[in-house]
Amino acid sequence: MWADTCAYVQSEPLLDSECSSAVRTGLAAALDGVSATGGFAAAVNGMLDDTDRKLIEALQEDSRTSMRKLAEKIGVSFGTVGNRLVRLEERGVIKGYGVRLDADKIGWDLTVVIGLRIVKGQLLEVQHRIAADPRVFGVYDVTGEMDSLILVRVQDREDLNDFTKTVLSSEGVVRSVTHVVLNTVKEDTVRLPP
Repeated sequence: MWADTCAYVQSEPLLDSECSSAVRTGLAAALDGVSATGGFAAAVNGMLDDTDRKLIEALQEDSRTSMRKLAEKIGVSFGTVGNRLVRLEERGVIKGYGVRLDADKIGWDLTVVIGLRIVKGQLLEVQHRIAADPRVFGVYDVTGEMDSLILVRVQDREDLNDFTKTVLSSEGVVRSVTHVVLNTVKEDTVRLPP
């Protein structure tokens, strides 16, 4: 029965074992006319089940792994892997596949974290302008004394000087506080929450 019911939640029929417990709980509650925290709505709106999580974790270990090997590794069929990947991509969970580079080995010798105070009403404009610089790899709205934090990689002190005098002194930037990273203890891609 659950496999048939789960077919309405998923884009293709799933085995009973593939139907997540959240979907089961939500559907049971919906059938009983009760609200279940996270249930059906959470499953439809993007909750990841165990198969999705295993698939994502395997891809994060090596995004070049073939679908056949992924299927063997996580214990599902080749078709399930293909369908799940398409669904995760369409939902925007998987944004793309790429190569992780060692910044030092390709010429980015310094990593810099910069706090910015920005003129009121110009935050997005300034952030978008700064984000367009190829040396910038992160732009964040933050709470606290600064309005924005930016993460930058530069080739050397001269490149940092150029960035500071051109980008950071542009219109709309009131104040900047620059921190040069001395040692990177951890730098990783986005991981699944536990």
